[in-house]
Amino acid sequence: YPAYYDVALKVKGARDEESIKMLDMIKESCVFDFGFIYDGNKAYGGILFSQILRNNKHIESTWKRYERSATKWYDSILEAFENYEG
Repeated sequence: YPAYYDVALKVKGARDEESIKMLDMIKESCVFDFGFIYDGNKAYGGILFSQILRNNKHIESTWKRYERSATKWYDSILEAFENYEG
């Protein structure tokens, strides 16, 4: 990745210093949502989001229904990362 980014994008691909600055700004602002990426089509985040959109005043009780299974799911994902030997 560093060679691709530094050589291919910045040296060979960028037209000017402003383009290099823009690439750096994009790279530095990239984030990812662990819960969304590793959700496994379980929609835990979507469940909470839909409750917020519905202005549910009892969102805590909604979450309580899913908390145990969500915690178990994400713990299994984290364990897979911890045991990864690639």
